[in-house]
Amino acid sequence: MTTNRSQILPTSEGQVRPMTKLEPQKQWEVWQAAVQQAGGKVPTGRVVKDVIDRILERTKVPNPYHLGEVCQIVVKDDPDLRGKGDCWCIVSHVGEFSCTVTAWDGQYTVKIDHLKSLNYLDSECQQMQLISDGASTQRSLSLRLSHKQAARQRELRAGCPCCAEALG
Repeated sequence: MTTNRSQILPTSEGQVRPMTKLEPQKQWEVWQAAVQQAGGKVPTGRVVKDVIDRILERTKVPNPYHLGEVCQIVVKDDPDLRGKGDCWCIVSHVGEFSCTVTAWDGQYTVKIDHLKSLNYLDSECQQMQLISDGASTQRSLSLRLSHKQAARQRELRAGCPCCAEALG
């Protein structure tokens, strides 16, 4: 454990990284609270992040996003968003600390710090909504078609030994 005159200091980047966007005084307060929560020992990065989340909840930063806004997904440290980095999405629900967004492959609920507004005009947001709706409809039709095709193949396999053999 690293100490400096009875002060416990971070020992890894994972403990410091969540605090980098805070003001220096707030970083100190977060660190002290994390050490206290860890029972006077060096806290894990997870403990530090939990302390920051609690502080942000108390300060109640208003959600800057609005319904229909086009944003970019910022993955940061959320493993559920891997592969979605820099994808555009449309805000479909605005919560107090998060938004539900519609992306090319479904809906996700993300914290507001995992979004970046693309600052589109309202008319551009409406155009993007039309594009998103069209892609969603196309995806839905493709899924229905593939389900119908699979059902038809099952029917053929069940009713005809020749078809069953040909279709595998």
